[in-house]
Amino acid sequence: MSTVGDRHAELSSDEFRQFCFALNSLQPDQDARPGFDGMSGGFRFSDEIAEQFRSLDGETLLRLVGWLRCLWGYRISLVLETPRSELADYWFATQHLAPNWPGFLPERCDNRMRPFAASCTARSHELVRGLDRLDAEFRLRQSSQPGA
Repeated sequence: MSTVGDRHAELSSDEFRQFCFALNSLQPDQDARPGFDGMSGGFRFSDEIAEQFRSLDGETLLRLVGWLRCLWGYRISLVLETPRSELADYWFATQHLAPNWPGFLPERCDNRMRPFAASCTARSHELVRGLDRLDAEFRLRQSSQPGA
């Protein structure tokens, strides 16, 4: 995660403002359902991502997806009543610049989402355990290679 100074510059950038402008223009979809985002450990809805993001170049797209993951990670921490302070600046800056983003809908940010959030946390732990097993297997294979 970036340092406080880097984060301030990032959140003050034109690119972040454009990101928020795109989020603010999104309309809630009554049929949108939550899904697990393994990288943030949080949940996301299909109507929370601007279609125009999909056509961006790799580096820019990664940055925008990173910001979305900060939002999803912070939201699940709010729902589970364990706010992640390292993500709060992204949440509050986006709330200020994109108050109409569907991700801020009350029913997506409060205890109504707690059962789904708990299942996301369980899936996140499962994902980490799986990655740890793969890492251990890889290290074992590496150590058994001739010349290792």
